[in-house]
Amino acid sequence: MEYDKSIIGKLIDTEDWSKFEEFIQSLYKNNEQAIEVIKNYKANAKSGRIREIDVLVKFGLSPHIILLGIECKYWNKKVDGDILDIVKNKKDDLGIDKFVVITTVGYERGAELYAKDSGIDLFIIRPTNDDDFGYSGKNVNFRFLSYGSAPTNICLGAQIITESNMSSESVKYITDKLSFIEIKDFNADFDHDFDLYSYDVTFYDDMKFKKLNYKNNLYKIIFDSWKEYNELYYKKLECRPNIKIEFKSNSALFFQEKNIIVIIKELTYHIRFFLQKWNITLDRSEKHPIVLENIIEKAITPLKKTTVNDKNIFEMDKTIKIEPIDIAKKPPDVIGREGVDIKYLLEYPVIGPFKNDENNKTFELIEREGKTVYEIVEE
Repeated sequence: MEYDKSIIGKLIDTEDWSKFEEFIQSLYKNNEQAIEVIKNYKANAKSGRIREIDVLVKFGLSPHIILLGIECKYWNKKVDGDILDIVKNKKDDLGIDKFVVITTVGYERGAELYAKDSGIDLFIIRPTNDDDFGYSGKNVNFRFLSYGSAPTNICLGAQIITESNMSSESVKYITDKLSFIEIKDFNADFDHDFDLYSYDVTFYDDMKFKKLNYKNNLYKIIFDSWKEYNELYYKKLECRPNIKIEFKSNSALFFQEKNIIVIIKELTYHIRFFLQKWNITLDRSEKHPIVLENIIEKAITPLKKTTVNDKNIFEMDKTIKIEPIDIAKKPPDVIGREGVDIKYLLEYPVIGPFKNDENNKTFELIEREGKTVYEIVEE
């Protein structure tokens, strides 16, 4: 396969062959096993000629020193056999342990076999492609679907008991407080104004209500029942929008500072069911935009990019063998190129307002024309 050197030039901010050699030099300088990396190395060869190597790398492999010669070809055309002849002669004449050719386009037919027999490695520096990242490809798409709901329109069916001389303002206070309850959050410590107690009634001169044992909290009752239906919604077993809870035993709220008792007979509320969707795409080529592909060994070395003071720095990452990718044989536990759906249930009520954009949308489950459908909602 042929590649366009201008693409590589933009990725590594290289304009000409000299800058390309500097880039290759910097790659090997960042290798922890390199002792010395020399650009434009010159030496007297066995033949008596002065030979030049684009980049010479001295590796320390205790207690040995390994010499690696690199020929850099920032070309628009494929490397032909004449170049490989020159490289082989340099290798033999200078006594270099290993020689490498790194180019931006590719190699002529037959170059691989010739290089392999001559102890020369052939590399292409190229942009990453989907197969370099396995079955997932360069872009891993995560689609999040969060299911949730919220109790609304919470109302009490109740009887207010108070002394006859109590002011209408006190009665209005209780009526306003209990006629519509809005819950925006469920905290561990529920509003104690809504604590329920059992009571006893005595009939003497006047009917008397005696406060007995604590029974529950109205907020907690709502929370527990809502949580049950919220889980049913997530499991797709049942979606009941209107909930009614009847209190068959004596249950009352006591507002003692106002001498008011509220006998609770029933509680009703509505559930709004929501589905929130948002997408996140992980572009793995941002971290590894290019690779060194070893044509002889059928392996790639991803180049990891980091940015320091607005300057891109590249380092060699772990070398991996090139494995053929058959999308049809993707293992079941691996994310494919179609992405993955991640579904979960929100354990607390969904609180608006909702703001929808291209990657984040909220839908409400409603009944329309006898069918239950999702419609986008914005508040």
